[in-house]
Amino acid sequence: MAYFTVNLDSDSVFDDADQELSTGSVGADDGDSPTNVSFVQALKHKYCEESLTSLYKNTSRKRSSSAELGFLQNVVLGGFEITCAGLPKEGLVTLCPNVVDLDLAKNELDCWSEVLAIMTELPCLKFVNLSFNKLKNDKKCINSYGKSFPLVENLVLNGTEISWQDMAVLAKLMPRLKELHLCGNGYNEVEYQSRQDFLDAFSSVQCIRLNNNNIVKFDKGGIKLVEDLTSEERRQLFLASLPRIKILNGSEVSGNEREKAEIHYVRYFADEESPPNRYHELTKIYGKLEKNYKLYMRKPFKRDADIKIMYNGKCVDEIHVKLKDAIGKLKSTCSNLTSLHRRHIRMFHMSKNVVDDNGEPVFQELFLESLPMSRFDIMDGDEIYVEKKQFEYYR
Repeated sequence: MAYFTVNLDSDSVFDDADQELSTGSVGADDGDSPTNVSFVQALKHKYCEESLTSLYKNTSRKRSSSAELGFLQNVVLGGFEITCAGLPKEGLVTLCPNVVDLDLAKNELDCWSEVLAIMTELPCLKFVNLSFNKLKNDKKCINSYGKSFPLVENLVLNGTEISWQDMAVLAKLMPRLKELHLCGNGYNEVEYQSRQDFLDAFSSVQCIRLNNNNIVKFDKGGIKLVEDLTSEERRQLFLASLPRIKILNGSEVSGNEREKAEIHYVRYFADEESPPNRYHELTKIYGKLEKNYKLYMRKPFKRDADIKIMYNGKCVDEIHVKLKDAIGKLKSTCSNLTSLHRRHIRMFHMSKNVVDDNGEPVFQELFLESLPMSRFDIMDGDEIYVEKKQFEYYR
C-alpha cells in the first residue's frame, strides 16, 4: 500500500546545501555573455576539465567504456543560467548516460520540452531538482509527451510555479515517484476532478511537501483548511480525508491518532446535507455519530503547560514545558529527573482535561520522539508517568 506524507508547514524545507551549488557562468568561447547556455555546455564546462575527470575516474563510480563522462552519477549544475538542452544528434549516450542524480536548480529553464528532453536522455535518473526555474505551465506539452521516466523517485519543483494540474499529469509519467517537493508555488487550493483521480496521479508517492503555500482548501474533499479551524482541527480533518497518509507535517501518524481524527471527521460533517464521499466511507466503520459539541469544541491553542512527572508512584517534580518542543526533549528531562538512561525509559501521558467516549481520562504512551508535545494535547495539570523498560525491550 502506498502512503502519503503531506507537509503544509510554513517552514522552509531547504538546508544550507542549496548554498553550496555552483554558481559559475558559462559563456561562449569568445567571452560573450551567457544568454543561451545549454545543459551540455554547462556539463562540459564543469565536468570535462582534465584534473576533474581524473579525480572522478579514480573513484569506484559506475563507468562506461565509451561515454566521455560515463563515470558521472551525480550532476549539480545549479546557477549556471542554463536555458535549453542543447543535445547533440546522438543524445547523451556518448557523454553521460549513467547520471542518477540531476540538480538543475536556479537556472533559466522555462520550457518543459527542453527539460523532458534532458531527462529522457538519462535512463538511470532517480532524483531531479528543477527548483526556481520559471517553467511555463504547459499541460499540452506534458500530456502529449510519449515517454515515461520509470526510475525517477524524487522530484523537486520548489518555486517553479508549476500548476497543480500540470503536476498531476507529470506525476503520471513517473510510476515510481516516491517524494515530491512543491514548496513556494503559490497554491491556494489543491484541485482534482475526483478523490480517485488524485490517488491515481500520486499512487506511488510517499511524501508530498507543500511548505510556503497558502493552501486554504483541498478541492472535492469539502475541507476548508483555514476558516474557523485550529491547527489541530485542520490536521485531524486533513489526516482523515486521505487514508494513505503515514506522516503529516513531518510527524508520524499513530493508529490512535488516525482513529481519533476519523471519528472527529464523522462528527464534523454529521450535520452537512451533502457531506464528502470520505464521510460515507467512515460511517461504514464508525457508524453515524452525532456532533458531540462537548468533545468537538476545543480549548484555545496553548504554547506551554505545567505538568507533573510521576515515577514509582509519586511526583518527582512539577515542570514547565513548551508544547512546541519534541517528545524527545521531554524524555531527556525525565531521564535527568529519574536517573534512568533515556533508552531505558517509557513515558505515558495521563490527561486531566480530556476524556474518551467512555468518560475515562485519556492515557497513552509517548513513543514518537520527533513529535511535538502539542500533538498529544498535553495541558496544564497533566501527568507524565515514567516507567523503566524491562530487559527484553532494550537488549
